[in-house]
Amino acid sequence: MLDRIKNLKKEILSQNLKICVERARYLTESYKENENKSTYIKRAKALEKILKNMTIYINDKELIVGNLSSHIKSAPIFPEYSVKWIKELVNNKDLNKRSKNRFSLDENNIEELLEILRYWEGKNLNDKCNLSIFKELKIATNDKVLYGEELMVSGSSNIIPDFKKALTLGLEGINNEVTRKIKSLDDNKDNIKKKEFLQSILIVNKSIINFSKRYKDLALKLLEEENNIERKKELLKISKICNRVPRKPPTNFYEAIQMIWFIYLVLEIESNGDSLSFGRMDQYLYKYYKNDIHNKTLSKYKAKELLQCFVIKLNSIIKIRPNKCITSNIGYLPFSNITIGGKSYFKDNCVNELSYLILESIGELNLIEPNLSIRVNLNYDENFIKESVKTIKNGFKSLGFYNDEEVINFLVNSGVKYEDAYNYGITGYGGISIPGKHGYNCIGKTIINMPKIMEITLNKFCNGKEELNEVYTYKSLYNTWRENLKYYTNLVINLDDIIDNNIKDFPNIFCSSLVNNCIERGKPINEGGEFYNIVSGAQIGLTNVANSFKAIKETVYENNILTINDIKKAVDKNFKGKEEKNIKDILSSASKYGNNEKYVDDLMGDIYLSYLNEIKKYKHYNYKNNFKKYNYSLSTVGLCSHVILGKHTYGTPDGRKAYMPISEGILPYYNTDIRGPKNLLKSLSTVKGKLEFNQSLNLKFSKNILETAYGIKKIINLIKYFINTKSINIEFNILDNDILKEAQKYPQKYKDLVVKVEGCCAKFVNLDYDIQESIINKTEQYF
Repeated sequence: MLDRIKNLKKEILSQNLKICVERARYLTESYKENENKSTYIKRAKALEKILKNMTIYINDKELIVGNLSSHIKSAPIFPEYSVKWIKELVNNKDLNKRSKNRFSLDENNIEELLEILRYWEGKNLNDKCNLSIFKELKIATNDKVLYGEELMVSGSSNIIPDFKKALTLGLEGINNEVTRKIKSLDDNKDNIKKKEFLQSILIVNKSIINFSKRYKDLALKLLEEENNIERKKELLKISKICNRVPRKPPTNFYEAIQMIWFIYLVLEIESNGDSLSFGRMDQYLYKYYKNDIHNKTLSKYKAKELLQCFVIKLNSIIKIRPNKCITSNIGYLPFSNITIGGKSYFKDNCVNELSYLILESIGELNLIEPNLSIRVNLNYDENFIKESVKTIKNGFKSLGFYNDEEVINFLVNSGVKYEDAYNYGITGYGGISIPGKHGYNCIGKTIINMPKIMEITLNKFCNGKEELNEVYTYKSLYNTWRENLKYYTNLVINLDDIIDNNIKDFPNIFCSSLVNNCIERGKPINEGGEFYNIVSGAQIGLTNVANSFKAIKETVYENNILTINDIKKAVDKNFKGKEEKNIKDILSSASKYGNNEKYVDDLMGDIYLSYLNEIKKYKHYNYKNNFKKYNYSLSTVGLCSHVILGKHTYGTPDGRKAYMPISEGILPYYNTDIRGPKNLLKSLSTVKGKLEFNQSLNLKFSKNILETAYGIKKIINLIKYFINTKSINIEFNILDNDILKEAQKYPQKYKDLVVKVEGCCAKFVNLDYDIQESIINKTEQYF
């Protein structure tokens, strides 16, 4: 690793977390100055003021420039989304007392921040949403059957803007497109709002061009003060690049990387949502890399240095969330994702030299950001898979594999055109999205706690009301569960609609300009401008539900070992007591999903289809604004929600005890899959409806699996087997439990230990104890 990269990495890792007030200050000033303007213009003017006035700096030795806030690792505040929790933290001086992810706030900024928060009380997204939440919905969220807090306090998430379009046209080119569209609209009243939206894009793009020129001027100023000749040359080049991009299309690889960074940076300043991602970077950057290598104006060595500077900058983007938010439980980074490899509409294998270089550059740094998604298919590049496994062996954990055939089928089944489906990318911690055409929240919307619905069903409640029926047949029990699922699915849609209806007051203008067909339709994202919007929250704990129904049917209705009341009593007592422990053992011995046993695997499919068939009855909030596909899907990607929601869930008839984690992703429950990873993949391959949801399959192996050539070959063959068994996703956590347990005792010795938490990575010592335990207790796979 180059000294420059070592020093920049060391600097980013050594920084303490801080709060920056600047964004909140200039946003609020602008809103006060433009209170009578339209929503779009108000939003554009606010971003313009932030970019014009925020502190900027260029750190020594860095080649990619642009900062999020006034300090190298400080989180801006987004008061337009939520203020209550920030106010409580500031008033109670708890920012630096939190058990994890502690932030400091300059005492000189406390009064100013509190004044800003007072302005936003009653005007922010969270307050607006809470006014619309009705009694039944409030009960469901308080009982943790549903969870939708994340979007109400931080805005929309999981999207891939059209970086390729931005690189092709430059922001001036996009503004020319906008100007032509404005001229094509007549003056009828239906076009007034469209014109205001389009005008807001012009304001934003001009402000971003001026923002980049601030760095040009700063680079020239630093050049005059610099004595080192080599650094002078670097600063001169930086000034020239910042004068060109993002205003004009880049002419080389260095300019393209800087332009992507500027775009990503401003998108992060504009919105507080997470999982803003890059799509197929090895494809849209390849022509710049190839031309520069061919013309000998760039070496592989220098290209790697630029990529690593870019990755280090990604790790300067941080977010602050309320303690009760699921994302805050795994850290403070934004969950970006880069997709490489795969096929295209015209070519079966698109792996190129840049694919390898991105893999090498990111893997060598071994930082938490970004997540790296590798597209594989039946025409896989054997060597690329080997290099990917080598990267995992060297310690990089932020890597997942996605099966092209299955993902493309999933998208086409959802109404996506073939040519678009072939271009899919991965967002954040595992969402499947169409770059530049897909709206927000392919995953990451409202979460449903499925075992909680099982708990409610066992307690003889149906549709929010107590049932009088004292005796359940298996059929009536299953039908009641489905009725409850129907009831809570309807509440999910209501909660989503409340959020969508209110988030329109805070449109993301810049992001909308980079999503087709927002300019053509004259509408931002969240109002029908996007081309596709296949939305899914997460349905967590479905494995527990399938295993529970299997245990009930096997022990009560087939073998007459237990009664439903026996199970209910044992669950109510949390399996404490001799008789209850015996019942737990009987329930635990029933067949479990993940072992290639047809009956329980089919039951798992029925559980999935029950929800899929229900959610398909609904259309997304924006359907009426758009004649394209606006529907709902299913997702099992929920970060650490299986732990968080498990703390609020009673025991389940599969033998799981109360308040323990519920099942994670598409995985079997802890240590119930006993026949190895291939049988697990066989189970998954038979699940009905599997082509209609996002899924996360995060497998844990002992660290020694990759210490021999034999073990490495086994993992490579498992990836090939995964492709052939037609699953969507597979990821690996290569861990040593003894080290994890020692890190719990001595966190200071292991402060840089990184682990995979479902679709993304986190520092182990920054995780809550219960999440740490869930990783330690996860099934360790073997061959």
